[in-house]
Amino acid sequence: MVRFIVLLLAVNLIAFPKLKAQVYKSSDTLNAQSYFKQSFQYSLNSKKHQLYLDSALMLIPTEAYYWQQKAMPLYKEHKWELGRPFLDSAVKYNQEKYLEYRGFMRCIFERRYLLAKEDFYLAKALYGNRYVMDHSYDFYLGLCCLQLNQFDSAQHLFDAVITEDQQRFGKDGVHFNHWFYRAMVSYAKEEYETCISFLDKAMTRHPQFADAHFYKANCLFYLNKQEEGKKEAQLAKSCADQHLSLNEDNAIYEWYPYQVRTYYYDNLINNLR
Repeated sequence: MVRFIVLLLAVNLIAFPKLKAQVYKSSDTLNAQSYFKQSFQYSLNSKKHQLYLDSALMLIPTEAYYWQQKAMPLYKEHKWELGRPFLDSAVKYNQEKYLEYRGFMRCIFERRYLLAKEDFYLAKALYGNRYVMDHSYDFYLGLCCLQLNQFDSAQHLFDAVITEDQQRFGKDGVHFNHWFYRAMVSYAKEEYETCISFLDKAMTRHPQFADAHFYKANCLFYLNKQEEGKKEAQLAKSCADQHLSLNEDNAIYEWYPYQVRTYYYDNLINNLR
């Protein structure tokens, strides 16, 4: 059924004629590039930055990169509804480059998981399982499924991501966040011993992984291993105090699924008293 939907989406998209490449006067191209460069004299979040981008787009309205640059600062300010039309325009004018980027923004920034799944399944059908922001499409599809409580699908996708890592980098080359999110599937399914086994693998790669220590502590408490849980909770808090978390570049703008908020560490420690 999923394959049928993916193929149907791909066929529907391919059925539309591709936009013809626009030919612009060299003077318009040069002036647009000048406006674009001048936009960076101002803060990305400033009105002047946006106005210079608007000037560039008045001359070259089909430049997808300019549209993406208008959208990006707005997303980082959580102004998704303002940035969304600009990002859609980037996809319109350069689908191959920005369809995956929009899927990422929908998954991590907007948390519109159904729409993110559509983008990634379509991108995968058209271009294969490529990478965006350091992870494959399957990784983000796994996040979407996890957040939609589609746990069997999430497990299948994260298992595939881990297998690909092992094939590319060896058995010890799996990204720690891939082990972490595979663990979170087991955590959500209340398979606590299995969850611990995956968290331990994540912490082999990232020993001071605060979030992994936090969930391991909770698993140990659920398994009535109180003393072990207390030690793990203290370690989680110590790592969190040093800001040793998921270590994703965009985590400075958005909290990733299952990333632990600071007050949860405090609550965990307070509950030990």
